[in-house]
Amino acid sequence: MESNGCENRNVQIVKDVKVKVGKKEIDANRMILEEASPVIKTMFEPRWFNGNVLEFKEEIVDPEILEDLMNFIHTDQIEITTENIFSLRVACDFLNIRKLLQKCDVFLRERISFDNIWDFYDMAKILSL
Repeated sequence: MESNGCENRNVQIVKDVKVKVGKKEIDANRMILEEASPVIKTMFEPRWFNGNVLEFKEEIVDPEILEDLMNFIHTDQIEITTENIFSLRVACDFLNIRKLLQKCDVFLRERISFDNIWDFYDMAKILSL
């Protein structure tokens, strides 16, 4: 498994930007964010970004999963559940966070059944899969 080297709790990460969705704001490390997502890297370009707050629309990143998403980007750790899978999949699809996309897809593949096939079909249509 790839690692960004930040899972060691003794490592202090400089959190030099804030990520905001709605009223929820979380401190983050700009370099780690840029490494995790080419979309975020582009958003940090001077023509798009000034100041120290990176803000997302709630349609892209659900405020309820912001902390989970930032924890994953910084530590490679996440708990994917049936409650957060859709929001995580939407966010990481838009932000092109490939490692999390792979984890979400594995989670979905392991849970597909005849009982929920139409739910998966609806999700695939929404996400253009």
